[in-house]
Amino acid sequence: MKITNFISALIIVTFFSTIKKCYSMIYEKYSIQNIFIEFNLNDNISNRKKAISTAYNIALERYLMWITLKSKKEILKIISSVETNKVIKGFSIENEKFTNEKYSALITVNFDKTEIIKTLNYQDIKFSFLSGPKTLIIPLLKIEDRYILWDDPNPWFDAWIRRPLDANLTEFILPIGDVEDLILLSAEDAETLTYYKIKNITDKYKAKQTIVLFLNIEKIDNDYSINLEAFDGLSQEEINLDGLKPIDNTKSLKKSLNDLTNNFSNYYDDILVEKNIKENQLSKGYLNVEINFSSLEEWIKIKNILNNNKRVSKFYISSISNSRALVFIEVLSKKAFLEEIKKLDIELVKTNNNWIISPRELSELNDKN
Repeated sequence: MKITNFISALIIVTFFSTIKKCYSMIYEKYSIQNIFIEFNLNDNISNRKKAISTAYNIALERYLMWITLKSKKEILKIISSVETNKVIKGFSIENEKFTNEKYSALITVNFDKTEIIKTLNYQDIKFSFLSGPKTLIIPLLKIEDRYILWDDPNPWFDAWIRRPLDANLTEFILPIGDVEDLILLSAEDAETLTYYKIKNITDKYKAKQTIVLFLNIEKIDNDYSINLEAFDGLSQEEINLDGLKPIDNTKSLKKSLNDLTNNFSNYYDDILVEKNIKENQLSKGYLNVEINFSSLEEWIKIKNILNNNKRVSKFYISSISNSRALVFIEVLSKKAFLEEIKKLDIELVKTNNNWIISPRELSELNDKN
């Protein structure tokens, strides 16, 4: 009997030790990909270490620019207060090159989104990390009274091709411009926002929405002027660009168009973030949840479902045993969160002010017993 009790106690201790270990190791990772680093080689320093450190700062700055409405100056101040070893969770280096004079590489940085959320909450900075829908970009150009989309060199389209399309909260995609695209949508169709034509090409690329970016370039002697208008291709509504950062017309046309793609993308992100922040303030909720489980695997499964949900901003374990955990969850939208959880393969029941969660198989087994 004593041996049996000892073995049972050992199993329980091992179980909780494993739970604690798994909980401490699992975090919500986010990756900023393909950060291009290039600088002159210096024999007196570790060039790779310098590249990685630079990539860390660029990754954090880029992500904080996406998810907040803060200026670059304010973002840099936030970064200075961040403990890098807590936030950064690894990196990978691709296409690393050492020449006689230069170092260059593409670096992907992984960081713990939860730690960034803690930092922003501590500094009372409003944010939203909800990504936007898959969005098809149609870069339409008007120059010298000609509308250009597929059939001629289009420097506006080229600027979007040069830009990393995964560099924002909103997933921007471009048409490939093949023969089918030429048939589906002409420059005139885009200019007149012909609904069924835009709907067809939107469906082809499985996008949720399409934005027609109508750029008018006027040559003035040896100079040029640029005017951009943006339209939701499906609703045909114009997108307000009053807050769009202006470009510097003293630069080359190619550089100005590159800047404009970045300015529009960042501005569109800000529209999304501002909208989500307002909605979050109105719908933020707090839940006390009891989680029932019969094994370590079930606990990890349910915990990950809850903790990795994009609407969860805080997740704390109040207490835990070998079959039950009490957790506190702060969600950005209580209604939306509960609707999403109900669609999953777990049982969700409300008792008084608490919610009880368990795998459906476990719930069905308890019902039979």
